[in-house]
Parts: sequence; C-alpha cells; structure tokens
Amino acid sequence: MNQYYAIAWKYYCRFQSLAHYDSFFTWKMAAFVLGSIGMCFGFALAIANASFGQFWDYIGICIASEVAMLAGAVMIEARRRENIVKAINAEYSTRFEDVKSCKARVLQDLLNRPRHEFFQAAQETCDLLALDDRMRMPIEMGWAECVEYVYNPDSKARILALALALVTVVITLLFRTDESRDMLLGALSSAAYWKLLLQFTYISVAAFIVLIGLQLAVRQVLHVLGSKLIMLQGENLRSRRALKFLIRDLAQLHRQKPRKASVQAPEGSRLACP
Repeated sequence: MNQYYAIAWKYYCRFQSLAHYDSFFTWKMAAFVLGSIGMCFGFALAIANASFGQFWDYIGICIASEVAMLAGAVMIEARRRENIVKAINAEYSTRFEDVKSCKARVLQDLLNRPRHEFFQAAQETCDLLALDDRMRMPIEMGWAECVEYVYNPDSKARILALALALVTVVITLLFRTDESRDMLLGALSSAAYWKLLLQFTYISVAAFIVLIGLQLAVRQVLHVLGSKLIMLQGENLRSRRALKFLIRDLAQLHRQKPRKASVQAPEGSRLACP
C-alpha cells in the first residue's frame, strides 16, 4: 500500500505543483484577488444599504467584481495547463498538446503499465484502500472521522425534517388564539410586509450569486494551500487526497486494449472441402 501512496504523491506533485503557476504578481492574479475582495465588500455594502435604495448599485459592483474574479481564475488555470504541457514535453521529448495526453504518459512511466491496464490499477488501489479502512485500529482516527462527529453529510435530511418540525411547533404555539391569528393576517395584508419580503428576496438572490463565486475563490485558495502542504511533507506522506487524484485519472484515462487486425484471405481463394 505504501508503494501506491508514493506513486500517488509523485504523480500529484507532477501536475499540482505550484511551479506550474506564473508569478503571483501578474494582472491575472490581481484580477482574481481584487475581484474576490470587491465581491465580498460589495455584498456587505449591499446588505448594509438595502433600506436606503442603493441595494442594486452595490450589487452591480459585486457582480462586476465576481466577473473579474472568474475571468482571472479561468486565465490562471489556462496558463497553468500550458505550463504543464511544456514541462512534460521538455522532459519526455514529446509533442503533446493537452494535459490528458501528458498525464497518460506520466502514468505509464510511473506504473510501468500500458493504458489498457489503467482500470485494473485503479481497481487494485481502491481495493487496497478499502481494506486499509476496514483493518484500521480503533485508536487510529483520521481528520475526516473527527469532522463527522460534528457534521455528517448523510444527516441533511434528518436535520431538515427536525428544523421543519420545530418551526411548525413554534408557529402553532404562537398563533393558537384568535387574537394572534388576526394579528398575523393584518401583518400579511400590510404594504410594509410585502416590501420587506421583496427586500428579503433581493438579498437571497444576491447572496446565492455571491456565494457561488466566493465558494470558488475559497476552494481555489484551499486547493493551492493543500497542494503545497502535500508536496512539503514528502513521498512518505499517506495522502488520501493524492491517492484519490491518482485513482480518478486512472479511470478517466483508461483505454481498451487494441484488437489485433484479422488476416483476411485473398479474394477468390477458398478452402477446398474434401
């Protein structure tokens, strides 16, 4: 199993190294950083001034900043992929034009296997990983297991059901009398209520748009920091992230074994039957 971890670390470093990025002091990086900052400040100002009629002005700034951030991220990624292709071509004296071809060549070199055996290698790695999980000692606990004690993604449905039940109970207790119901109906029929509801809708839509961009920015930063940490710790690191990166690419780059061309008999020649 340690051999697969070492191969995964080497492969991860070849394609996720920070050396493939251009200098951080470029206009592309400036667009990404300044766009992210402008997006956050624009959204904060939009919420703070929602009641003063300036909401959409700040939302416009927020969306423009998000567009700049996304454009910077796309250009940075495109340049990184170009640098990867150049590095692999220089190392193997090849003329690859895309990253997938480079990955296939490096995997063949690291695993000493042809492409039609990539799926077999991925299956072996998955089986060993599952066996390692089952045979783990009770005292051994990874970071993922610790996080599951705080929040488990499989519990989303149960948490939502409990939240809805709690809201139902609270509403039932608050409006169980005739006076409470009359007060609720009066509030729903007032213009102030619908104005507040409209502002809440605006803020919700803007928050959804901004959170998509913010999530992308945070994931990009965490990805870079995580990659740097993996490379600093060396090939003895048992990184599941690098191992999953290897398994994913093995499955994606697998090709069927080429079939041998069948030899056809010359036209007009037939076997003589006795």
